[in-house]
Amino acid sequence: MFTRATAAMVLTAGLALAALADGVLAQNAPQAPAAAGGRRDPATSAAFAGRYRCIWTSPDGFVFECELQLRSGGTTDLEGRVQWTLERAGRPELAAKVGKSGAELVRGAVVSPGVAELKGYDKNDPENVRGLAEYRLELSGSARWLVGEVGAGSKLDSHFVAIRY
Repeated sequence: MFTRATAAMVLTAGLALAALADGVLAQNAPQAPAAAGGRRDPATSAAFAGRYRCIWTSPDGFVFECELQLRSGGTTDLEGRVQWTLERAGRPELAAKVGKSGAELVRGAVVSPGVAELKGYDKNDPENVRGLAEYRLELSGSARWLVGEVGAGSKLDSHFVAIRY
């Protein structure tokens, strides 16, 4: 059974992997476009742009695997697409939807260096796998990882971990 404790362990492991990857994999990580002086500027959307493989876990036992594609829409603007697949249903009546997929279109902005906020605004989800979400994501120092919270409204209670590829 996937419990709240398991979700917390997944997030903790994701954070630990992100920290480890910043040190170990930084030399091999794809780099975001460089700012003046050769450094990535985490305050711009270009630092977040790219493709990511991700996992989303909720406290009520839902697990989604996803692919996130983000594009820079200007200095701080971001837009993208999240392709979700339900891996584990948090409620027995939704078990038949395991393995089903949907897509969500998102847009938002970099709100502070290394932090982006995104909001779903449309979806292509014939199986109604999930609703539109809001995201608060932090970019690792290597620009290889995104870690954050997902939810709806003021309730950002689900965890999100992604690696750039």
